Amino acid sequence: MFAAPAAQVSAATTTPAQSTATSNQLSKAETETLNAAIKRSLITYPDSSGVAQVKIVDKNYLAQSLK
Repeated sequence: MFAAPAAQVSAATTTPAQSTATSNQLSKAETETLNAAIKRSLITYPDSSGVAQVKIVDKNYLAQSLK
């Protein structure tokens, strides 16, 4: 497990290679679909120290959704 705050995936994140290639960016509908798939596959909870933990609960569903 790793400690990380829960966050929403954003299509605004780009790498230098993607910054000029608009065809690599996700549409709003694609971003919403991706966010929903990730939310259904992850849970967050505090550990005994109060640090937020993220756990994948359905690896197969997540893998298929990300394809």
